[in-house]
Amino acid sequence: MRRRSTHKCGVAYMRRKAYATENCGHVIGPDYGAFIEFDRDAKEKKGTISVPEHLKGSVLECLIVIRGMPATSTTRKRYMAMHWKEFYLRDQSVATIQSTPEDCKKAYVIMYAGMDRTAPNLGTYCGKDILVRNFEFIGEYITLFFYADYRNPKLQITPTSNSTTKKPPKIPEDTFPYPLAFFKLDVTSFDYGKICSKVFCL
Repeated sequence: MRRRSTHKCGVAYMRRKAYATENCGHVIGPDYGAFIEFDRDAKEKKGTISVPEHLKGSVLECLIVIRGMPATSTTRKRYMAMHWKEFYLRDQSVATIQSTPEDCKKAYVIMYAGMDRTAPNLGTYCGKDILVRNFEFIGEYITLFFYADYRNPKLQITPTSNSTTKKPPKIPEDTFPYPLAFFKLDVTSFDYGKICSKVFCL
């Protein structure tokens, strides 16, 4: 899916929407940017965030690289910008915003200003919100590492009964405190060197 967006110059272009859990280990782009959400089954409604069933019982260690448009001139630098329009990523036992994997515990994101985890570290983030919503730096890559531990020691597969006369056993409600993840990330690749009019950029 692609969405229409507007460059800083005012020129309309299209960017793709992607889900983090479906792009682990992949490079998104090259493009003028992307819209990233956590998972297509992760929904937020009146402050309640749903946990995708397919993640329960697993550990998510997800590395995503977002590539912007390459520079077309050695004299013009390309920039990458991130804007967290919404951010909710936390272990339910962690009540406040934290900035280390140890304090975040079961859920966090680490951001890097480059094409892999050796690039400059922009920080670790988790919580009901994020301390810094906007990031901007020179380059054409952003790397994101998402961690979420959905393991549940009480999660068991209920055996099916071969009997046709007995009612199937009732599955109890799953009240385990899984980590909660829901966000909307807007990534933009742009060039400050462009000369713009009201209609187009040169």
